[in-house]
Amino acid sequence: MHSGTLRLESGDTVLVPPIGAEVNIEGMVRRPAIYELNGERTLAEVLQLAGGVLPSGTLRHVDVERVQAHESRTMLRLDIPENNNQESVTQALVNFQIQDGDKIKILPILPFAEKTVYLDGHVFRPGKYAYQDGMKVTDLVKSYKDLLPEPYKQHAEIIRLIREAQHLKAPSQRFTDKFGTGYTYAILSMSLIMFFVWWLGRGLSPFAAI
Repeated sequence: MHSGTLRLESGDTVLVPPIGAEVNIEGMVRRPAIYELNGERTLAEVLQLAGGVLPSGTLRHVDVERVQAHESRTMLRLDIPENNNQESVTQALVNFQIQDGDKIKILPILPFAEKTVYLDGHVFRPGKYAYQDGMKVTDLVKSYKDLLPEPYKQHAEIIRLIREAQHLKAPSQRFTDKFGTGYTYAILSMSLIMFFVWWLGRGLSPFAAI
C-alpha cells in the first residue's frame, strides 16, 4: 500500500500477489521465523534477516534441510573446523548459497564449559567453579563450615573424565576382538566332531526324524 492510494470504491479489485521464495530459520537466532527472500542469496544474508545469531548459538555447525523441487528432501551441513578464525567463518557463510524452501537451523554451543570444576553433594554452595592450574579440593571446600550438617567424614568422591578412557572398549568387546575368531572356529570344530561321533561311533542317523 502507498500513502497516496485512494480509498476503495465500489467495484474495485484488490490483487494480492503470491509469496515469493522463502526460507525457514530456526534455532539460536534472535527472530526465528519464515522469511520471504528479497534478493538474499547467501547464508550470511538470510541470517541477517533473522537478526543475527545469539551468543549461545554456534556458526560452526549449521544444518540446512533442502527440498529438491518436486523430488525429495535432503540434509546439508556446514561444518567449519574449530581452528578457523572469524574471518574464515564469515567467508564460509558468504559462500554458502541458499535456495527457496531451505530450512536453516542454528545449533546451540556445547552446554559444558572448559576449565571448570563442579562441586556437588552435601555442601552449602554447590555449582560450577573456575578451574586453575594446581587447584586442590581445599580451594573449593576450605573448612568444615562449607559442609551441610552431619556430612559423611570418611571419604569424598572425585569424578574425572579422561580423554583416553572415552576411546577404550568394554572388557567384553576387548575379549571378542582378541579371541572371537578363534573361539568361533573352536565351537564349529567341536560341533563337527560331535556330529561324526553320533553318526559313525553310535550308528545313529543325524537326519532321522524324532
